Amino acid sequence: MVEPLTVPARSPKPYLHLDNRGFVIFDGGRCIIFAGNTLGWVRETIELLLEEKRATRHRGDHFLGGMVSEDGQTVTLYGGPADDLATVDVDLNALEAVQAQLRG
Repeated sequence: MVEPLTVPARSPKPYLHLDNRGFVIFDGGRCIIFAGNTLGWVRETIELLLEEKRATRHRGDHFLGGMVSEDGQTVTLYGGPADDLATVDVDLNALEAVQAQLRG
Protein backbone atom coordinates (compact mmCIF):
# COMPACT_ATOMS: atom_id res chain seq x y z
CA MET A 1 0.00 0.00 0.00
CA VAL A 2 1.28 3.45 -0.94
CA GLU A 3 1.34 5.99 1.84
CA PRO A 4 -0.29 9.35 1.08
CA LEU A 5 2.17 12.03 0.03
CA THR A 6 1.59 15.71 -0.66
CA VAL A 7 4.32 17.91 -2.10
CA PRO A 8 4.22 21.65 -2.76
CA ALA A 9 3.65 22.75 -6.35
CA ARG A 10 2.98 25.99 -8.18
CA SER A 11 1.48 26.98 -11.49
CA PRO A 12 3.90 27.95 -14.25
CA LYS A 13 3.85 31.35 -15.88
CA PRO A 14 2.12 31.57 -19.27
CA TYR A 15 4.17 30.11 -22.13
CA LEU A 16 4.25 28.85 -25.69
CA HIS A 17 5.98 25.53 -26.37
CA LEU A 18 6.75 23.89 -29.69
CA ASP A 19 8.26 20.53 -30.49
CA ASN A 20 7.60 17.71 -32.92
CA ARG A 21 4.64 16.52 -30.82
CA GLY A 22 2.72 19.75 -31.01
CA PHE A 23 2.27 23.43 -30.24
CA VAL A 24 1.15 24.37 -26.73
CA ILE A 25 -0.40 27.61 -25.50
CA PHE A 26 -0.68 28.03 -21.72
CA ASP A 27 -2.16 31.30 -20.46
CA GLY A 28 -1.79 30.69 -16.76
CA GLY A 29 -5.21 29.07 -16.44
CA ARG A 30 -5.88 27.06 -19.59
CA CYS A 31 -3.58 24.88 -21.62
CA ILE A 32 -4.32 23.79 -25.16
CA ILE A 33 -2.31 21.74 -27.61
CA PHE A 34 -2.33 21.52 -31.37
CA ALA A 35 -1.07 18.00 -32.09
CA GLY A 36 1.93 17.34 -34.29
CA ASN A 37 -0.17 16.45 -37.31
CA THR A 38 -1.60 20.01 -37.31
CA LEU A 39 1.74 21.86 -37.24
CA GLY A 40 1.55 22.72 -40.95
CA TRP A 41 -1.80 24.39 -40.32
CA VAL A 42 -0.38 26.15 -37.22
CA ARG A 43 2.56 27.42 -39.33
CA GLU A 44 0.22 28.73 -42.05
CA THR A 45 -1.96 30.47 -39.46
CA ILE A 46 0.98 32.16 -37.75
CA GLU A 47 2.40 33.25 -41.11
CA LEU A 48 -0.97 34.74 -42.05
CA LEU A 49 -1.23 36.48 -38.68
CA LEU A 50 2.23 38.03 -39.00
CA GLU A 51 1.69 39.07 -42.62
CA GLU A 52 -1.82 40.50 -42.34
CA LYS A 53 -1.55 41.61 -38.67
CA ARG A 54 -4.63 39.54 -37.77
CA ALA A 55 -6.00 36.07 -38.40
CA THR A 56 -8.59 33.61 -37.15
CA ARG A 57 -8.74 30.07 -38.50
CA HIS A 58 -10.33 26.89 -37.29
CA ARG A 59 -9.75 23.21 -37.78
CA GLY A 60 -12.44 20.99 -36.37
CA ASP A 61 -13.49 22.50 -33.07
CA HIS A 62 -10.18 24.29 -32.42
CA PHE A 63 -9.45 27.89 -33.37
CA LEU A 64 -6.10 29.63 -33.68
CA GLY A 65 -5.58 33.30 -34.33
CA GLY A 66 -4.71 36.67 -32.97
CA MET A 67 -3.77 40.22 -33.73
CA VAL A 68 -0.62 42.34 -33.81
CA SER A 69 -0.67 45.44 -31.61
CA GLU A 70 -0.76 48.87 -33.22
CA ASP A 71 2.88 49.50 -32.28
CA GLY A 72 3.86 46.19 -33.90
CA GLN A 73 5.70 44.93 -30.82
CA THR A 74 3.20 42.51 -29.26
CA VAL A 75 0.94 39.79 -30.58
CA THR A 76 -2.20 38.62 -28.82
CA LEU A 77 -2.44 34.92 -29.66
CA TYR A 78 -5.44 32.73 -28.89
CA GLY A 79 -6.23 29.11 -29.48
CA GLY A 80 -8.46 26.25 -28.44
CA PRO A 81 -12.15 25.44 -28.52
CA ALA A 82 -14.39 28.45 -29.15
CA ASP A 83 -15.88 28.38 -25.68
CA ASP A 84 -12.57 28.06 -23.80
CA LEU A 85 -9.75 29.84 -25.65
CA ALA A 86 -6.32 30.21 -24.11
CA THR A 87 -5.04 33.75 -24.76
CA VAL A 88 -1.54 35.17 -24.32
CA ASP A 89 0.36 38.29 -25.28
CA VAL A 90 3.81 37.54 -26.70
CA ASP A 91 6.57 39.69 -28.12
CA LEU A 92 6.48 39.82 -31.91
CA ASN A 93 10.07 38.54 -32.01
CA ALA A 94 9.10 35.51 -29.93
CA LEU A 95 6.30 34.57 -32.32
CA GLU A 96 8.64 35.08 -35.27
CA ALA A 97 11.01 32.59 -33.59
CA VAL A 98 8.14 30.09 -33.33
CA GLN A 99 7.38 30.70 -37.02
CA ALA A 100 11.01 30.09 -37.98
CA GLN A 101 11.10 26.86 -35.99
CA LEU A 102 7.89 25.68 -37.66
CA ARG A 103 9.47 26.28 -41.07
CA GLY A 104 12.32 23.98 -40.09
